[in-house]
Amino acid sequence: MKKNKSVWILLIVILFISIVFILNNQHNKLTINQIDSNDLKNQMIGSELPRLLFSDENKVIFESGGIYIYDLIDKNVTLSLDIISFKNKYFSDKTFKDIKPWAYATKDGNEILLTFINYASEPFEKYYSFNVPDKVIKEISVEAFEAKKANIFLCEYLDDNNEFYSKSTSMISRIDDKRFVYLTYDNYKVNSIKIVLVNNNKPTIYNVFSEKSK
Repeated sequence: MKKNKSVWILLIVILFISIVFILNNQHNKLTINQIDSNDLKNQMIGSELPRLLFSDENKVIFESGGIYIYDLIDKNVTLSLDIISFKNKYFSDKTFKDIKPWAYATKDGNEILLTFINYASEPFEKYYSFNVPDKVIKEISVEAFEAKKANIFLCEYLDDNNEFYSKSTSMISRIDDKRFVYLTYDNYKVNSIKIVLVNNNKPTIYNVFSEKSK
């Protein structure tokens, strides 16, 4: 009888420790919000032009105040990352709030790398990895970041004499020898951003935030 009581006490202790461990992990788990589409109506592009991160025949990833993943087949934004609210949530110090993030996408488009670096009076570096299929973000070391950065998708910056320079945000993303993508916009509002897919010199325009193409 005494032995059974000891076993039950041990099980209760183990259960208690497990619950505390799970709750602690949930508390420390990083989260990043999606961008509220209603906020885009008045959101300006700002001094940083929209920047391509990745493209293939199925999707395009770009950055403009936040990160957006656009499905070329279904013609809609399937995922967005609110970098501003993430920065304000986890970097509460005023110095850290002034940090401008920088983003990269891996060659397969399944991972987005985020950096937050400040070289001012208080040196500061943070690196994060967002897994697109799993929708999970985690902090990584600078060594892990550098290793992943060797596998990033590279876009092509255009010379100012290129015919697409004035039509685009000065960069294109090649899918293959015949197809490439660039971004454009009608005004300086984020909701005016368009994706242009050029295939054999024939452009198809995707109105990203109105879910229409022509």
